[in-house]
Amino acid sequence: MTFAPIGGSYQSALWLRQAAMGVTNAPLLAYTVAMKYQSLLLLLACGSVLAGGQEGTYTATYRMTFDATWSEQTHPENFPANAHFSPLIGAVHGDDVELWRLGGEASPGIESMAETGATATLRGEMAELRQQGMVVREIRGPGINSPETTEMTLTVDRDHPFVTLVTMIAPSPDWFVGVSGLPLKSLAHWVPEVTVFLSAYDAGTDSGLTYTAFDANTIPQDIISPIDHGPLSDAGPLGTFRFELLGTSGAFPIDARMSGLYYAAERAGEGLSLNIANTVNGPTIAVTWYTYRNGQQLWLVGSATLSEAQDQVTIEMFETTGGQFGDAFVSDDVELETWGVVTLRFPDCGVVEVGYDGLDGAGDIVMEPLVADSFCSLFPR
Repeated sequence: MTFAPIGGSYQSALWLRQAAMGVTNAPLLAYTVAMKYQSLLLLLACGSVLAGGQEGTYTATYRMTFDATWSEQTHPENFPANAHFSPLIGAVHGDDVELWRLGGEASPGIESMAETGATATLRGEMAELRQQGMVVREIRGPGINSPETTEMTLTVDRDHPFVTLVTMIAPSPDWFVGVSGLPLKSLAHWVPEVTVFLSAYDAGTDSGLTYTAFDANTIPQDIISPIDHGPLSDAGPLGTFRFELLGTSGAFPIDARMSGLYYAAERAGEGLSLNIANTVNGPTIAVTWYTYRNGQQLWLVGSATLSEAQDQVTIEMFETTGGQFGDAFVSDDVELETWGVVTLRFPDCGVVEVGYDGLDGAGDIVMEPLVADSFCSLFPR
């Protein structure tokens, strides 16, 4: 018998199930390559599916808690009477921004922050980057005594999920704590919580060795490095930055790049096949869910048309019954029984949130592409 392609859902079933269960072999590799070429043809053939609407803005809001633990008990050597941290300053940015790094030279803005606690110069540097679209938000917070705790909220987005944040250890020659380019998004998921232990850094611009040393410009300028001298050497962290995800908003418009195979690692053995293309009815999404019921294989199928810039779709799903294998197969024997609905939402290109409500129950699953090199990276906007 000869099969004509209908979007790849059924032909992908075996390899999807095998790969989700850890069965990898040459046919799977060949299929993966074939799927990429199939997707290229799909994308070239249905450009209007790609062109519809503006990019969705997918954002995440975090609570950042600065817990300053630097004290006479934790760092007793010559602990200053007026120990404090300067006002927090930083930015939300993309992966092409580097405001400071270990082993690099401090910019005038980082030097000013580390030596005096002033933020104007660093804010000016970030403003220039913002004009270029590289920095999207400035982060500002209060200065605090130590030990003490403060918190603030900040918002990152899909294209700018990195955070740089610094504060001066005061008093000090040019010492500071902070993070540089901390990612709050891992692959397709927002990081739910991360705690960074804050080591003391020397900005490399002043050679003082004590908290209240006189100014002694370092000539030539040295690099930013962990402090290995004076009262803060080998004394442990001075506190923590803790980032906690509070919520998200927005979603990614559905387009042909979402076509592919999806699974959840913690639910190995089942998955979704999604195909999005132009049809006589307009842009259409076809879904096949390969799952189980009472130990037996269960395939659920459904489709729906898409409107421009749609970022969520609810699809009526059907269970197929009847029919025989091979030469005994007769199309009229196949029956479609209504199972329920599946709602798909794409918080980012490369992840799908699956909400389901049907005969076998209701719930939610988050799935990622089976192939790490997703169509989103192959065909960026």
